[in-house]
Amino acid sequence: MFRLLDVNIDVVKWSDSVGVPSDSLRNWLKVQVQRRARLATSHVNLANQRADDIGLQMAYASDPTALQPIAAAAKARVESALQNLAAVAGLLERLGIDSSEYRKTLIESTGEITVDAIDRKVAAELVNRWTEDLREELTSNGPTYAFRFLLFVLITGFFWGLSRFVRNLVTRAVEAPHLRFSDLLKRMLVTLSTSAVLVIGLLIALSQLGIEVAPMLAGLGIVGFVLGFALQDTLGNFAAGVMILIYRPFDVGDMIDCAGGVFGKVGHMSLVSTTILTIDNKTLIVPNNKIWGDVLTNVTAQATRRVDLEFGIDYSDDIPHAERVL
Repeated sequence: MFRLLDVNIDVVKWSDSVGVPSDSLRNWLKVQVQRRARLATSHVNLANQRADDIGLQMAYASDPTALQPIAAAAKARVESALQNLAAVAGLLERLGIDSSEYRKTLIESTGEITVDAIDRKVAAELVNRWTEDLREELTSNGPTYAFRFLLFVLITGFFWGLSRFVRNLVTRAVEAPHLRFSDLLKRMLVTLSTSAVLVIGLLIALSQLGIEVAPMLAGLGIVGFVLGFALQDTLGNFAAGVMILIYRPFDVGDMIDCAGGVFGKVGHMSLVSTTILTIDNKTLIVPNNKIWGDVLTNVTAQATRRVDLEFGIDYSDDIPHAERVL
């Protein structure tokens, strides 16, 4: 049928170019194409409704995989109906008939705005519809949105202040004289406590805006699982850094010998690496996994150490005199 209508439109165009009257054929084509356009629009609406119903069934089904073939068939019907509507809209434009209403249906159904699917009138109608929908939504639910946003701001501000309080509290706690925490452990405890309060506050605030927090947490869990495989070496260094924090074999300022001959003063520690300043003033970044997995010598761990000094004398020297000198 599309091919037949397209060929007849070509006949009308050729007739107009040579001055042959074709009003009857043109009127017949207008009636047929407009009828096909209305029919195609109905097919698109029905196919979209069917696809939405199947999607809703899959959301509440105990075994969604059983409905996947039906969902795929519904999606194929939607695509076929959209192709038919696009073809009819092209025929309308060839006949000089306004097709903005059908182009608008295409855009609303697909969500894609392309150059060949939109013109000024369609754009204006879409903007007007979106503006009207936004106005109606704000008119009916504006106070609710404003109250939720106010709650979001208040909860965020409260937890931000609470995080500052927790930060100061934890800082004073880890600086207690009877607690011999390393500098890195102190910073980590302060940072973790502050971040935990902020994250909890943000989740509570987002829930007040109507955002589902559970899917977000599930997504973060999946992302963390994937990153765990991708960052195995980094996680190994992180685990070694945690062990160094717990057992404290050294601290910032200690002179250590580690990682196969690396000797120097510890300048900075993190959960991933340790910065060592050598005696000849070189800065070395050593992964914590290398330090924790190898023999570690902490030169400055003890306040008193034995130093061996050897003094030699020649065979021809006076031994009794050397003894008196000693």
